[in-house]
Amino acid sequence: GDESALRPRTAWTLLTGAIAAIALLIALAPYATDLGLAPAVKTREALTDRAQEIAERFGYSASPADSASWFTRNYDFLRYRAQNLPAPQRSRELSTAEQGPTVFEYRQSPRPLETSNFAGRVSTFDPPYEVSGMVGLILDAQGRLLSFRAVPPQVDETPATSSGPAPAYDYSTFFAEAGLDPSRFKPAAPRWLPATEFDSQAAWDGSYPQHPDTPIHVVAATYRGKPVYFQVIGPWSRPWRMETAPRSRSAKVAGAVFMLLALGTLAGGVFFARRNLRLGRGDRKGAFRVSTYIFTAFLLYRGLSAHHIAALGGEFRILILALGLSLLQAAFAWVCYMAIEPFIRRRWPEILISWNRLLSGRLHDPLVGRDSLAGVLFGAGIALAYSITNALPSWFNVRGQTPLSPSAFALGSWDQFLSIFLSRQVNAVADALLIIFVLFLARLILRRRWLAIAATSLVLVVQHMGGENFSVEFPMALVVAALTITVLLRFGLLALAVSQFIFLVLMAHTLTLNFSLWYAGRSMFALMVIVGIAFYGFRTALAGQPIFGSAMLDD
Repeated sequence: GDESALRPRTAWTLLTGAIAAIALLIALAPYATDLGLAPAVKTREALTDRAQEIAERFGYSASPADSASWFTRNYDFLRYRAQNLPAPQRSRELSTAEQGPTVFEYRQSPRPLETSNFAGRVSTFDPPYEVSGMVGLILDAQGRLLSFRAVPPQVDETPATSSGPAPAYDYSTFFAEAGLDPSRFKPAAPRWLPATEFDSQAAWDGSYPQHPDTPIHVVAATYRGKPVYFQVIGPWSRPWRMETAPRSRSAKVAGAVFMLLALGTLAGGVFFARRNLRLGRGDRKGAFRVSTYIFTAFLLYRGLSAHHIAALGGEFRILILALGLSLLQAAFAWVCYMAIEPFIRRRWPEILISWNRLLSGRLHDPLVGRDSLAGVLFGAGIALAYSITNALPSWFNVRGQTPLSPSAFALGSWDQFLSIFLSRQVNAVADALLIIFVLFLARLILRRRWLAIAATSLVLVVQHMGGENFSVEFPMALVVAALTITVLLRFGLLALAVSQFIFLVLMAHTLTLNFSLWYAGRSMFALMVIVGIAFYGFRTALAGQPIFGSAMLDD
């Protein structure tokens, strides 16, 4: 392969392009992202204190044995606005809307919150509400109560002689905690039933002052004079116990394609990896290094992102699941690599040159630097295509399109925040191997290079369709597919993996230079990682040449 360094002019072009794309992403963030349109002012710690205060005010003052909190996206609310309000209006008014794009969930329990999901993280319904005294709240980003749920005692110790009408409760407390004006609501028949035991229930119909024409239904319930349920219900609220979340046709197609790809990759990978092993082909040392890296990174990610509890059995389960899933990820990477490496080395050897040099530890190789720098440029370009598409509703009436949402971990605890960079590395390598595996299968089946490239591009287009507005997402998916295929065929597997990592990291964060926001430091950390990779690639690609070129220095 090529051993020469990049010319300074070419290196500067790649670096300048990457920095310009990142600068455009920062400029578009106030128009294209949830937090750009409606910044989260209160910190996770402040909202946790607020949730605990509400729980104590409702009579749940005992110190919990365990608690968990996290930010999540208010997608049903955003989707309703995207489908029913003019786009420029809904974007410009999102910061003062009835509810924001981001909500905060808090749960506490008199027992450890031991989950049953593979991720090992507490969620809205995992663990289920079965322990008496368990409390869950949902607040908006301003700290106003949107939902409350508590589990009453399992055994009613109230004397039989005192049975009778339920004690009266001052429901105005709910309105105060929710920041609602009682004068805008009138008593109504309850339409939503609580998912917990109660002996008194009340409901009201009204509206928010921001949108008087949008009906709001408020339901509250108590048991023996103690709050057990409260919820603010809008037209966007979905009765999840009665119906499943709707999915668009493009989302269903994308899901079906992904499932076929997963099964095809697994079956084809095992077949071709076994065949290559029998024929003595394949870079076993490289496959081992890739799978070992994937195993280590994914295991660390699971350890940082899981909800750890003070229970030996629960921690052992988290460990076993983390080890099992890490081994599964590593095995997938090993099988894919062993299946495709001999074929790619024979047909497209230039794709693997910088990748193999990186695996052999040649971190200062100019080709490794060149492809790392190109990966940053193309990854930022893919993220820019997403940002432009999702910023369009800020200026044009694009129906149904919601802004970009950051990862919940970007606003979570610091260990969760750091785990983003580990998980994105695993996903980037897995995505790169999957893309090249699709190209490999398409080449075997279709027998023509251009047909294989076209088929792989079509798969990428389907995978990047979000299912909200076909007219704007389809052109975006075409651009993303073109950039992905270009970086793979022009620069190789290393550049593709780096581009996927940069894209995923950029999508996980809302970039901001507003240091008055509490998460601005996290944004700067992500930017430092990305810019650091770009400058590493820039300097390495020059192989010691003057950064401005000898001709300029002679002048």
